[in-house]
Amino acid sequence: MKKILFIILISIFFIAGCKQTKTLERIDLSTDWRFAPDEKNIGASEKWFAVDYDDSKWDILEAGKKWEEQGYPDLDAYGWYRKSVEIPSNWKGKDIWIKFAAVNDAYELFINGESVSYFGEANISVASRPTFTKISEHLKYGKSNQITVKVTDWGGSGGLWR
Repeated sequence: MKKILFIILISIFFIAGCKQTKTLERIDLSTDWRFAPDEKNIGASEKWFAVDYDDSKWDILEAGKKWEEQGYPDLDAYGWYRKSVEIPSNWKGKDIWIKFAAVNDAYELFINGESVSYFGEANISVASRPTFTKISEHLKYGKSNQITVKVTDWGGSGGLWR
């Protein structure tokens, strides 16, 4: 018997195979992201990706909606999303992936303060396609992990929008 699961928005998940079935476990990351616009592109130099960076005054946004729909109608620049998530200790030794259904237009992903992937190039957007990054080796199991995403918007709409 096969189990089919449609993953919507953003998830961290692992697939543990066995002979007849595959089990999919996931953590839904669609809500409660800390967000700050970065029109002057200072976030990297100020280390907004660092685990101990204080984002307590940042706004709270949802993934799955463009940032223009959540209070930033004129932002065509950079925006940073941050979220802490506990990864179950029994996931250790498994292949763990993060999926973004669509990010407008490009992004850099940081896990626990370390840059782990980048998607998108000038004039090549990832706004309409999902991306997957294996993050197993960057996680702390049974503990809180800091996920940070620097989104680049070249115009129009932006953000972790699908």
